[in-house]
Amino acid sequence: MSLRNDLSKHQVFLQRLTGTEYKSIMSYLEQLQKTAGKHLDANLADKELKQALRSVTKGMKDTAIQNMTDFAEYESKFSAKTISKYTEDALEAVDADKLKKALTTNNMAVNANVEKGTKKSLDTAYKQFAQRKADEITQVIKDGRVLGLAADEIKDSVAARVLGLQSTQARSLAATAVNFTTNLARTETLFANKEIVPMVICRLGDAFEHTDYCLGVADTVHELGDEPSFPAHYGCVSYTEPYLDE
Repeated sequence: MSLRNDLSKHQVFLQRLTGTEYKSIMSYLEQLQKTAGKHLDANLADKELKQALRSVTKGMKDTAIQNMTDFAEYESKFSAKTISKYTEDALEAVDADKLKKALTTNNMAVNANVEKGTKKSLDTAYKQFAQRKADEITQVIKDGRVLGLAADEIKDSVAARVLGLQSTQARSLAATAVNFTTNLARTETLFANKEIVPMVICRLGDAFEHTDYCLGVADTVHELGDEPSFPAHYGCVSYTEPYLDE
């Protein structure tokens, strides 16, 4: 038994949670698809379609933020309980209000090129993703009309868009959001108990491949507050964990 093993096993739970969040995102993309289909059947104006799609995207963003807020509370309690098994003094979890504030005010890296340092809040990342999907579906419909496609053919084009590229992007967003929330909740918990665990170590998550940046910082030890921030890029699964001089 070791903290390293406990947190490694926890990664399996995080992968399942990522799958759940992905399904939640996809359910909203499918709602966008259905809304577009109803628009085509009723032959409504593009302005009415845009309004209908934006209503769906707001629901996507709000649901995601609530999901991650609930998860942050769970993760802080898990971290405090698990780490306490390997320290002389017990750690205390962070209260829900502080976690929610941190979740909505901190930014996460969303650019594959780490050096560019592009960051967005979780709220902005979901909002922009949802709005882009609505705009893309609207454009598919407009293009289909220009080409003289039948309504059913345009619906097929919209479905292909949702189940293709958008599906891949949804999975990446889910992984990034879950990793961001995990690291934020754990870091906030460690800061609240800094006198007990003042150091952290970087770890590679379970992925087919990693960026040069993540490979370069893997297994490096840092004072809490000076460590690399994960996710370091979109789709990043690297993370930090307490460093205990065992």
